[in-house]
Amino acid sequence: MASPRIFEVVTLATPAGARAEVCPYGAQVLHWQPVGAQRNYLYVSRQAVRRPGVGIRGGMPVIFPQFGLFGDLPKHGFARLQAWTLKPREHAHEVQFELFSSPATRTIWPHDFHATLGVHLQSKSLTVTLAVTNRSPGECRYTAGLHTYLAIENLAGGALEGLAGVDYLDATAGLARARQDANPLRISTEIDRVYLAATQPVIWRDHAGTLTISQQGFKDVVVWNPGPALARTLPDMAAEDYAHFLCVEAASIHEPVVLAAGATWQASQTLSAA
Repeated sequence: MASPRIFEVVTLATPAGARAEVCPYGAQVLHWQPVGAQRNYLYVSRQAVRRPGVGIRGGMPVIFPQFGLFGDLPKHGFARLQAWTLKPREHAHEVQFELFSSPATRTIWPHDFHATLGVHLQSKSLTVTLAVTNRSPGECRYTAGLHTYLAIENLAGGALEGLAGVDYLDATAGLARARQDANPLRISTEIDRVYLAATQPVIWRDHAGTLTISQQGFKDVVVWNPGPALARTLPDMAAEDYAHFLCVEAASIHEPVVLAAGATWQASQTLSAA
């Protein structure tokens, strides 16, 4: 049985008062509170399960080596279900976890790897960096992402800017390809889209302020919300919670990462509050 300590969060803080929390299970960021904020800017379900083998609903799950069902592996891979190891810390505002391949991971994905998840906290921003080194004798391929749940006051009261003119795959319509025409994007029902080659920043804007989501190294952006009907079927989420979060996820999905033997890939997502 896994140690319950894998669910004991590691805290980050800045002198000005920003705060973040990361759970070793999945190396999952669960809390981000910028300076001056009175709340967590990441949604975490009150009904989230904290048990080995189950993903924690909310925060920033690490998706590797497969995003969703884009492949033959288990949905969203295995990284979010592993106990990552905390590396020695030098600063209160930074933390880094690592995960190595094991017999258990090789039964799912037959490659040797070393992954790190770094979290860097500043007064008004949070940067999360995923790096993967291929330790196998041959190349490996994978998809990956940061499944970020943004906590918002009311889904219908804001909009997402920055995706106009970008093609997307619509998972609610059999991955049909379409182009985003509306700007900003307003969401009132289920949405599950992979925006392709969407490397520009996107912005969630409502009466409470703006949240800018930018990325480096990741090629795509996923926008997901279950809407009211699907939310009622999710056992680890209150039905009404769909209105209080939006997932805006930095990812590389449409074109898998191809990593040569001994090579390292790195990508990051930055959340900035204003």
